[in-house]
Amino acid sequence: MIDTSTAFRVYPPLRACIRWGLTLFLWVALIVSVLPFVVRLWRGQPLPKDWLAHSGALLGLLVGIGVTIGLGVYAICRIWGATFTQGTLRASTVWGRMVEVPLSTVTDVARGSVQGLPVLIVKSGASKADLHIYTLGLDRESVRMRLSSLAGPDHLLTRAFG
Repeated sequence: MIDTSTAFRVYPPLRACIRWGLTLFLWVALIVSVLPFVVRLWRGQPLPKDWLAHSGALLGLLVGIGVTIGLGVYAICRIWGATFTQGTLRASTVWGRMVEVPLSTVTDVARGSVQGLPVLIVKSGASKADLHIYTLGLDRESVRMRLSSLAGPDHLLTRAFG
């Protein structure tokens, strides 16, 4: 059981996840929807006469899909968010398995990306697999201050959030 008085969880805020989902999907949708028009113009074919009539509904659909993707990312990051306690880190591997390691066994912390989401990749002597801490939109200063009180200001994780 985790002592909630000293433990804290690290996961991306909802707003950052929705913004990420909207940005990702709107860029994809823009490329996919504009490409047919460019091809038609390149070939000398006229644009469809009713393409403006459906643009509002299409835009609403695209925004809805982007928000849904953002909510999915938030749910995933919330479920597999890292938990820091006095002396331990509990985080997920790339396959989603939660692993708890002592903070003293952390040997390396590197920035990385998992499917486009920014993460800190943590290597520990107590775990064969790398651990992932999702950092999309985090208040890094707040996390650094909390970690400083738990692990010390010179710990690798504290410096990674600095």
